[in-house]
Amino acid sequence: RELKDIAGSVETVRDSLDRAKKSHEENESVRDHIERALTKIKSFINRKRQELHQSIDSGYGSLDLVRRSVEMKSFIKDLDMENSYVSEIKELILTLVNKKYDQQLIRSLEKKQEDALNDLQCLKNEAIKTIENLDHQLQEQEKLRQNARTMLSIIQRTKVQLIELRPAMSNEANQKLEVRIKIDEDLTKNFHLFEQSLDDYKNDYGNLSDDLDKIIIRVYEDMDDIKVRFNEKTSELNDYNILRDEYENCIDNISKISQIIEAKTRKTNVKLNLDSLKDLTVEMQAHRSLLDRLQLLSSTLTSQLTDSNERDRIRRRLNEVTRRWAELEQNVLSEEEEITEMNHVIQQYKDINSICEHWLRQAKDLINELTNTKAIEIFDQLIPKAKNILTEYQSIFEHLERLRNRLNRMIQTNRTPEGTLKLTEIDRLLKDLITHREKLEQCLDLSHKIHFQLNEFNKQYVFYEQWINNIQRTIETILEEKLTVDEKLQRLNDIQIELDKRKQILNNLTHDYPQIDQLIIKSIQKLIGNIERIKTNVTRKQEEYEQQNRQQKDFHERIEVLFEWIKQTHRYEPLNDKRDIESLQREYARLNEKQQQINEKSKDIDALLRNINNSKLPSDSLQKLRQEIDHLKERTTESTNELETRNKFIKKTIRDVDELQRKQRSYQESLNKLPSLVEHDQQIPGRSVEDALKSLDEQRNKIETQNDERERRKRQYEREWHLFMDEISLLQDKLNTLKQRKGNTYDTIEEQLYFIRNQNQELNQYQDELTHLKKHGQTICLEDGNSLPLPSEIHLLQSMITYLKQQFEQRHEILIEAQRCRDIYLTECKLYEDAYSLCMERLSRSMPIPSTNDEYARQLHEHKNYNEKMDEKRRHLNFLYDKLDRETRTRYFKQHLDLEKRSNDLQDKIIQQTIRSEYFLRIWKEYQTRLNDIIYQLNDIEKQLSLNKRLIQFQQIQSTFVLYKDLKQRLILIEPELLHLNDEIQTLCRELNVISLKNDIQNVKENFNRIASDIREKFDSHKAATALANDIKRNLAILEDTLGQCSNESQTRYDGDVSELKIQLEKMMDVEKRLENIADIYSNTITLIKRLTTYNLYDLQSIETNLESFHHKWTSLKTEVLRNENILHQNIINNLPSRQACKEMFVFVDTIKRLLDDDHGAQINNKETLQKLIKRYR
Repeated sequence: RELKDIAGSVETVRDSLDRAKKSHEENESVRDHIERALTKIKSFINRKRQELHQSIDSGYGSLDLVRRSVEMKSFIKDLDMENSYVSEIKELILTLVNKKYDQQLIRSLEKKQEDALNDLQCLKNEAIKTIENLDHQLQEQEKLRQNARTMLSIIQRTKVQLIELRPAMSNEANQKLEVRIKIDEDLTKNFHLFEQSLDDYKNDYGNLSDDLDKIIIRVYEDMDDIKVRFNEKTSELNDYNILRDEYENCIDNISKISQIIEAKTRKTNVKLNLDSLKDLTVEMQAHRSLLDRLQLLSSTLTSQLTDSNERDRIRRRLNEVTRRWAELEQNVLSEEEEITEMNHVIQQYKDINSICEHWLRQAKDLINELTNTKAIEIFDQLIPKAKNILTEYQSIFEHLERLRNRLNRMIQTNRTPEGTLKLTEIDRLLKDLITHREKLEQCLDLSHKIHFQLNEFNKQYVFYEQWINNIQRTIETILEEKLTVDEKLQRLNDIQIELDKRKQILNNLTHDYPQIDQLIIKSIQKLIGNIERIKTNVTRKQEEYEQQNRQQKDFHERIEVLFEWIKQTHRYEPLNDKRDIESLQREYARLNEKQQQINEKSKDIDALLRNINNSKLPSDSLQKLRQEIDHLKERTTESTNELETRNKFIKKTIRDVDELQRKQRSYQESLNKLPSLVEHDQQIPGRSVEDALKSLDEQRNKIETQNDERERRKRQYEREWHLFMDEISLLQDKLNTLKQRKGNTYDTIEEQLYFIRNQNQELNQYQDELTHLKKHGQTICLEDGNSLPLPSEIHLLQSMITYLKQQFEQRHEILIEAQRCRDIYLTECKLYEDAYSLCMERLSRSMPIPSTNDEYARQLHEHKNYNEKMDEKRRHLNFLYDKLDRETRTRYFKQHLDLEKRSNDLQDKIIQQTIRSEYFLRIWKEYQTRLNDIIYQLNDIEKQLSLNKRLIQFQQIQSTFVLYKDLKQRLILIEPELLHLNDEIQTLCRELNVISLKNDIQNVKENFNRIASDIREKFDSHKAATALANDIKRNLAILEDTLGQCSNESQTRYDGDVSELKIQLEKMMDVEKRLENIADIYSNTITLIKRLTTYNLYDLQSIETNLESFHHKWTSLKTEVLRNENILHQNIINNLPSRQACKEMFVFVDTIKRLLDDDHGAQINNKETLQKLIKRYR
């Protein structure tokens, strides 16, 4: 019952603990949920704060403010939603409080919840403040937008005012200039106010929105445009005033100059005084620019003036000055031109002759230097100089050819002896230039070949010097390494073969460089001498090693003979069946004879050891031979010990046999004395003495026979057993000696294998002896005839032999594997040496330069693959070296270290060459891409030029000028890139000699120069043509407006009083005057069209048709106006009294006189002026 009560209490406690655990887990899950929620809220607050800061940041200033305001309102909604999550967290905390959770954790959670709530509230306040700022910024933007629109309207109004300002000949121009300044001041003031408002907005709110930024950009663009127009209008008015002042000054200067020239012309006979003619011509030519400038100023002023009287006065003054100047100029023009032309040609000939003589001297000196130069450094200096001289030759030749053609044309028109002589001298000079140019080109071509062959030979020479140094280091490494004589001979033989191959290659190297065979013969002989010296050293070393090898083989053979003799001497006859003293003595004598032979062989061994020590064999060979001698001495000592043991045994056996014979002799003597003793004794009755003696003798013989047989068997057993145990001990000593005998760790694998084979043979011999001992031990029996058990030493010896055989087999397998690894390693070393030589040759030869970068990339890829294979071979060789045993690694350590060092040097060179080649490939591709881009741009420009080869319509002149202006700008941008690319490509070509890329850049440069020349020429033509086209359009507009107004004003009535008719007549006369004024515009337009025609670029048929239409309208309108004037005159005359008519007649006559006086002496330039005068006089 108590136990049940206790069990019930335990269950109650367990249930309470389970409920408490469950409650604790729930509380922990709620707390984890609250912390995760608070963490999410914190990250949400940080993210939203970052978004708010980013939205406030100036980087978002280009966004629409309305959209940003909407986003901020959405932002506040997100904050409100997150605030509700914070309230839920509060409820969860209250749940933990109700569950009596840890108060400290609850306070921590409440603090975190309050911090999150405060952060949310602060973020919400910041967002509300941001929305208010956005609303205020939106209002300011609207104000700024309104100001911008106002500014645009002011600018537009100012443009209209500027258009209305026109230049004039009187002081009205200055007044208009003052009006323009006032307009400029008003506009500047309004713009400053606008900029101030814009700066205030930027200082307050940062960047602008996109639409406002576009309006402000438009304001600034229009402001810049109006400033340009202001400047153009100011410059137009100022230029006009300057032109007017310059025009007056030109008139005065030309008048004074004309008077001076007329005075000189009257005083000097120019045909007889050539110096004065020349001075006068130069003076007139110097002042010709004034006349051209006056014509240009007159044309410019005439085109800009609207008053016909001023225009007529300007034309009359220009015609008078031009006529007077033409009369002066015509007198001396032809003669002065001929003399000036001839003097100019002679001077050009002198200049080009001095240049040609200097070039010929340079060419001769350079030809001699190139012919006599044999050094590559001097070639590097002379070849670029020769190329520059050939480039100078081309310009000199072209200049001289142009001079010859010019002189030839002059001789054809005016044949003079001086001209003929100069033509002959120019032909001679051209012939000399061509001859020296051909010689220089031949020398330059030969120098290129010699330079290239010298460069290639220098690379080959450096390679062979390095190769010879490597061979010398290899020989030193071979001599220093602990290799066998056979290995050294084999490697020296390989080096000898390689030297013969290189010598053969060097002997045939002059055939590869036929141009420089005399230059390189000394260097080749030097290399061959070095190779011969190395061959001599190698041959001497080979002879020494061969002598050492023969001596070592002789020593080995003698040692082998001694070993064989010891093996033969070690065979003995068994002593079991030898009972007589004579056979034992013979055996003893034979053993003594063997002992003497062994002593003699020991002396031979000592003599052989002295010979070995006195020989000049390597230390390792000497050590090996000494070890073999020591082994031989050990075997001799063993044989000596064994002989001594057998001698002792035979001596003992002989002593035993002597003792036995002595006893037998004493017994025989006693037996011989016995009959005499018996004679003195008493005879037994019934038996005779003879019978008794006979019986006694038989019993004695029987007993003695049994005793002797027993003693003999006992002695034989003891003797055989002792001999058996001695032979077991001797065999055990031999096995212990064999077991303790260790091979030299510095021996080669072959010598170790030979040592193992000898050990196996000796062990097999000991196994045979043990087997013989086993058989012999089984034949030894006791007195009762039972065989004795074999001693435990037999089994111990058998286990020792088995253990030694296993050890020898394992060592033999290890050595066989090491030999195989060594053979593989040496084979791979030889293959790697060959690959190394080939790789060094590849590195010494320069990589052939392909025509394209793709081929170069393919060659570089193949080169990298080859290098990777070399690296793989090196790693494989290191792997094989690591697989070698420790002694073999020690033996080949220096060789492998030298090979590793050379491999590292090769790898460094390969890496450097690869990096250099990859750099060249990368910049080649970059240059090719840039060049292709330039070619694409030039092709695009050529395509656009080809589209404009046809004649251009008059309406398209402006657009064509804009196109060529854009093309010229593109060429300006392309030119520095092309020049920079050309310099970079030239640098690359000096490194790689890339002919294709060099030809491409040369072709692109020529194409660029051709296109640039064409575009510049046509750009200048289109620029001038655009100005002419604008003047033509302005004149046509004036013609059209004037003809329209005159057509409307030419309508009249022919009835009424005199005053009305006079008013109508004055109106008709004004129309006629205006028609006369536009006649000058028409003639000026015709002149401009003719100037456009000289460019041969434009199709002017449409504008000519329009001009003809205007002329037809002008003619018909002029005819109608004249008819109306005549009718009105007739009507007035008919209506006026005679006095009034007479007064008007006098006025008319005075007007005619004045007009005749004004027109007297005026030059008539065209048909229209003549027709106008005829009509006026009619």
